[in-house]
Amino acid sequence: MSLRAAGRAALPVAVVAVDLLLFSSLLSVDGPSGAVRILILGYALVGAGVLYGRQRWPALAYAALWIHAAAAVARAGYRPTLPLLVVLATVAARRPARVAVPALLAVLVPVGLAVADGVREAAPEERTATAVGLSTLLIIIHCGVWAVGRWAGASRRRAGELETQARDAARAERTRLAAELHDIVAHSVVVMTLQAAGAKAFMRRDPDRAEQALTEVGDTGTQTIAELRRMLAAKGGPEHGLSDLDELIGRVRGIGVDVTLHREGGAAWLDPDAELAAYRVIQEALTNVAKHAGPGARATVLVRWEPDSVRVEVSDDGGGEAVDAVRSLSTGNGLRGLAERVSAAGGRLESGSMPAASGFRVAATLPLAVRAL
Repeated sequence: MSLRAAGRAALPVAVVAVDLLLFSSLLSVDGPSGAVRILILGYALVGAGVLYGRQRWPALAYAALWIHAAAAVARAGYRPTLPLLVVLATVAARRPARVAVPALLAVLVPVGLAVADGVREAAPEERTATAVGLSTLLIIIHCGVWAVGRWAGASRRRAGELETQARDAARAERTRLAAELHDIVAHSVVVMTLQAAGAKAFMRRDPDRAEQALTEVGDTGTQTIAELRRMLAAKGGPEHGLSDLDELIGRVRGIGVDVTLHREGGAAWLDPDAELAAYRVIQEALTNVAKHAGPGARATVLVRWEPDSVRVEVSDDGGGEAVDAVRSLSTGNGLRGLAERVSAAGGRLESGSMPAASGFRVAATLPLAVRAL
């Protein structure tokens, strides 16, 4: 058993022991008889037993100790106080105000009985002062304990919320990094695989073209490593935007996909996350064209700037000669990840087969910031 668990287990006994020392005549020389002392001790142990259930059933434990305290003051020799205070603090910390506030008001009954008991024991000329002083002291103590319990409960709940937020943020960061890695690596692997396949096809009949393809494989690998390093160094920050489309399209053209780029409207400022999402939509769509349609396919990339949004769209004709080794690289998660990325940036993603054609279309609309370039 840990020290903390041992402390929790010993607390009820310690509370009752101190309560007996302060609020009973158990140890006084001229106190009650032996039988009454045993009765007081047994009654106190009942309170200790109830305290063990305060964490799991605070309201029920409070009700039991409220009866325990109210009933005890009617008997000579013991006035239970500390157990009720402990469970009052627990109710205040662990239960909502609709339960905690009535619990605080309910202590007026045992407090009133305790004050009445104290007044009876006081001299006639001191009874008024005893009633005022004792009631004030007990109310301040109970209200203070209740307030500390509310503060402790609120602090614990806030700490739990912060911990949950931290876990959610870490999970979101891992998901975002995974999406970034997927987009970067999937595109590069497809390009490198197709370039390598082209090099193999031209190895004997056109060595120069094969060498060029292998050089592009090396260049793509180098660029990918550099991009991964930049991404990790920037903790996943945006590394690409719509201004990088020419480079992206050039790589895809290099593997035999005929890509045409159309820009419409005046470019405006985009939030970096939205711009990265737009770039990744085009990158993933072109990667899918290369995987599923293959070299020889024709694709069109459209970037249309509208008054309050930017729309990016990639469509292909479904032609080309797909390479089985490349098609098998598909994980089936690309479009799902894109939809989540676009949604997180405040946009929407559309995808589906082209009407009356064998091609495919992927489009995203992302909100546009008001600041123009």
